[in-house]
Amino acid sequence: MAKGKKDPKEIWDAISEDPSVKQETSESLWENIDQRIQKKERAKRKKRKSMLLILPVLLLGAWFIFQPKNVAEQYTFVTMNNRDTVYLKDGSHIIMEPFSELTISTEFGSSIRKVAFRGKGYFDIAKDKNRPFQIDAMDFDVEVLGTKFDLIQTDTDHRVQLFEGKVKINKDGNTTYLMPEEAWCFKAGSTQKHYMLPSAKRTFKFDHTELAIVLQQLEESYQMKIAYPDSLKDKVVSGAFSGNFEDILQIISFPLNLKPTRINEQQYRLK
Repeated sequence: MAKGKKDPKEIWDAISEDPSVKQETSESLWENIDQRIQKKERAKRKKRKSMLLILPVLLLGAWFIFQPKNVAEQYTFVTMNNRDTVYLKDGSHIIMEPFSELTISTEFGSSIRKVAFRGKGYFDIAKDKNRPFQIDAMDFDVEVLGTKFDLIQTDTDHRVQLFEGKVKINKDGNTTYLMPEEAWCFKAGSTQKHYMLPSAKRTFKFDHTELAIVLQQLEESYQMKIAYPDSLKDKVVSGAFSGNFEDILQIISFPLNLKPTRINEQQYRLK
């Protein structure tokens, strides 16, 4: 307490004990009380001024927090029982097989070319070296500049088959580059595979190599299955063979009096 000032409680007690206390004591009491009241009022006014200064800042911050963000709109195309074609504004088009889904942002073509795809489709992508075409295929990503390829993305089969141009595929941190007539696939429970399409023309050279080993090399190179008589597995094959998958298979089969028969897209039988 400041020097020279009496404590209000002491003054009050003095008045209570001695009614004859001088009037100046009473005046001193009320003066002390009045000073305290004024001090509290000044503190309140100061607090109100601080709040008035802070309030606009809080309101401005809240305005920024609750402002709606600019979220790009998306269009989704879904095929049911029929095949359909989607034409993009960059000149590309996508042929979607039944039960496929394509999602495109309204910002497509402005500075990026990116879509999301599920199902099976044929992509004919317009060339643009400054804006690569990117595809989010859920479990893997595909990037191209301008090309033609098939893309399969299902629960059990992930596959890209390239016909023209160049494709880059990213999956689980691994990057694979495809050239024309090459393919990439991944199936649940297996490893990623990079192989040639049956239409790809290559040259294979063999020098006294057993038939079983020759056919195994063809199977791995083209990701095909070849059934043949077990009695011929030790037959020896020599020479250089050029052509696509069917060409090479026919050349190898001819000296053995065998004829290749196609069972389905990925299986052949020699008989």
